[in-house]
Amino acid sequence: MMMLARLYRENLFVTALDYEHSWYRYHHLFADLLRDRLQQLLDRQSIADLHQRASHWYEENGYFQFAAMHAQAAGDMERIADLAEQAAQASCSTAG
Repeated sequence: MMMLARLYRENLFVTALDYEHSWYRYHHLFADLLRDRLQQLLDRQSIADLHQRASHWYEENGYFQFAAMHAQAAGDMERIADLAEQAAQASCSTAG
């Protein structure tokens, strides 16, 4: 987290997404570079495993849309359907 704060302060590759500076987004060119580097270092299955881990983290923290995005990147269509169902149930329970 300290590295992200430093990069933000120095206006290098990241943008804060909230006022508390808890969430950041990498500049799209830097994100592309990191993805390319990841593909050079890891095989396809290892990358899919990382996406699965990210998907589970987002789900556990209530971020179903991001969880679904990582499940899609991992190629796990069954998980996407499960997440969509959970998101719909959560939406219905908060609406009523």
